[in-house]
Amino acid sequence: MSEFVERKSLFMAKDAKINAHNALAAKGEYSFTLGHNQFSTWTKSEYEAILTAKPSPKAQEMQRKMQAKALENTETLSDAQQVDLSSNSTEAPGWVKAYDTTNLAASLDWRNEGAVAPIQD
Repeated sequence: MSEFVERKSLFMAKDAKINAHNALAAKGEYSFTLGHNQFSTWTKSEYEAILTAKPSPKAQEMQRKMQAKALENTETLSDAQQVDLSSNSTEAPGWVKAYDTTNLAASLDWRNEGAVAPIQD
């Protein structure tokens, strides 16, 4: 199969997904629409190989150390501090900070708070 045919096939498959999503968005099932960009003919493995961040060896080592320390800290918690994740209790353990949630807004648009950056290519 020629590369052109392969790329066209990828584009057509993504086009079908985009059109299906946008049809549902037009009915109000989604609050956003999708469209094509420069990656519309890339395979998933091409995208991941080129654009997915790969942690540096130093970052990987730091992550291993942090995980080991977290595991070590978990093993040294007293029975009173251990959290039983299997229980249906909605009460937080005493070492978890509780926040006052009685005065929260019904909704919050993070764009207005400056917490969301504009779309970039």
